[in-house]
Parts: sequence; structure tokens; C-alpha cells
Amino acid sequence: MLERTGWRRIEYRILRTAFMLKLTIILNGQPRKKSRFEAHYRTALESQFTLDVRETTGEGHANALASEAATAGADAILAAGGDGTLNQVVNGIMQSGNT
Repeated sequence: MLERTGWRRIEYRILRTAFMLKLTIILNGQPRKKSRFEAHYRTALESQFTLDVRETTGEGHANALASEAATAGADAILAAGGDGTLNQVVNGIMQSGNT
């Protein structure tokens, strides 16, 4: 039989999993930025969010990916790259009409 604290831990895990936010990350596809994300951030984020990582493949691609994510109902969208990636992600979200 589980102690009270054991039950609380199980209840917490169930509730946390049931209500995890869907986080979409628009990741600049450059190898250096991609490897930094994989090495330092992915595992930590996966433990707290339902994670959807989308990599850019060229100029303007972040705009389309962000628009798709906003339309699909992502709870939060994070731009992982530089100024250009951030600019495109913001524009994509605004163009989707789901702000």
C-alpha cells in the first residue's frame, strides 16, 4: 500500500501530464544553433511541456511554420534563433489571425 505522499506524487504526475501546455519551438536549422538546443534545452523542456520542434529550412520558412502552429492551436510558440527567426515567427503568428 502506498503512503499518502506516494499517492500525492502519483496524482501530481497524472494532473501535470493531463494539463501540459503544447509548446511549439521554431528552431533555426543552422547546425550550430540546432546542436546547442539539443544539448542544453530539449530534455528540460520535454519534461514540462508537450513539445513540437520545427526546424527552418530556408529564408521565410519560420513565418510559415509559426502561422501553421498558431492555426493548429499551440499554447505557446517560441522562436529559437536570431533576430531574423524572431521577426519571422512574430509575423507568422500575426498573419495567422490566431493571436
